[in-house]
Amino acid sequence: MRFTPGYTERGFSRVLGCKIRAWRDFRGFTLAELGASSGISADLLCQVEDGDNTPESAALTQLLSALDVGLYELLTSPGPANRRRTPASVNTAKS
Repeated sequence: MRFTPGYTERGFSRVLGCKIRAWRDFRGFTLAELGASSGISADLLCQVEDGDNTPESAALTQLLSALDVGLYELLTSPGPANRRRTPASVNTAKS
């Protein structure tokens, strides 16, 4: 297989976006709620989750903090389904 320029970046962005979406869903956040918690616009989050944009390191750090997940776990784990929800790690802002 021959790789085209940007192939690995695009592939990484899509994997990262899927993992961020999985953790957002696991935590029970909407795009707007995660945006408010992380200081990142819902539009940018949508682009990140779709793999169309890769967040810069500061934005990624804010996302990880809001999602209560470390970078290593985000990138290496199969997903949040295997992680136990605890009251401290579940979004309690919803009524």
